Amino acid sequence: MRNRIITACIAAAALFVVAMIPMRTANAQGCYYCNPLWYPFAVVGTVVNGAVVIGTAPFQPFYYERHHRVWVPGHVTVYGHWAHGHWRYYR
Repeated sequence: MRNRIITACIAAAALFVVAMIPMRTANAQGCYYCNPLWYPFAVVGTVVNGAVVIGTAPFQPFYYERHHRVWVPGHVTVYGHWAHGHWRYYR
């Protein structure tokens, strides 16, 4: 009886691993494949993330919303001029 239980557990684990392997190849056209067995984890992660964001919103520092910045590398503008790399501040 014990051997049957161990064999059943190994078979279930192997089936789970095989089910997690995507059956299509990757492409860069924007088609994203997600295995349906991951849906419960995605839902739980979304709910937990939303609860954490809502729960910690009152504790965000005041200055946090005014000091976002991003590095913009050098590039050619729409007018054909070269713009050097610089920091861009945004809200």
